[in-house]
Amino acid sequence: KVYTATAFDNYDIIFCNGDYHLDEIRKRESIKKIKKKKLIKTGYFYFDYLNDKISTETQAKEILIAPSWNYNQKNFINENLEEIIQSVLNKGFTVKFRPHPESFKRSMIIINSLKNKFSNEKFILDETSENLNSMENAKCLITDSSGIAIEFVLLFKRPVLYFDDNEKIHNTEFKDYNDLITMDQKVKETFGYTFRKGDIKDLDTLINKSILEFKNKDIKIKDFIDNNFYNYGSTIKSFNNFITKDLKKR
Repeated sequence: KVYTATAFDNYDIIFCNGDYHLDEIRKRESIKKIKKKKLIKTGYFYFDYLNDKISTETQAKEILIAPSWNYNQKNFINENLEEIIQSVLNKGFTVKFRPHPESFKRSMIIINSLKNKFSNEKFILDETSENLNSMENAKCLITDSSGIAIEFVLLFKRPVLYFDDNEKIHNTEFKDYNDLITMDQKVKETFGYTFRKGDIKDLDTLINKSILEFKNKDIKIKDFIDNNFYNYGSTIKSFNNFITKDLKKR
């Protein structure tokens, strides 16, 4: 949904996070009659990386706002972001704004405008390359459809509020895959909280409700990971075993 139609066509081997990767790639190969790739069930390497790095000592006190990168002219960062930040600040929360790396290249006028507007409030602009610290310090994430939502929900076990007014579709052939559910959508429908423009003034209520409800989600999150991702917690070990066996065959 969020990659261009031909993004993965020219690879020979792809390491897959879960069955959803295999299903999407095989369907593309079937539709377009292109050469089959070697698909390896590795699991999500980034999950293991984050698990090793996450600090359990950090007291999460901020609201993290992290937009995705969107090719479409009408998108989260240039339509409703300022109003959302102002609403959350008005309710007494500290806001950390983490733009997508592409936004630093293409939307610096907007970023600087927000930085200047909220300079005297509890507003932090995160310009670091690593997102771990931002997630550790956030008790709630607000986004449109950023991939950071998957890690935040499943590893940090904290709620995500999705702004649902601007759909992000970069694949012009996405309609061909409407029988499949994307992982982003699956996480959103299972664990996410959605809001629209008319709800912005009441974001504090939704934030507090989501934080309270997420205290009892641990078992559901574990089951979701086990059912959707390969080799959780042992991705590197499984990959090393695969490489060793593959080299022996050669």
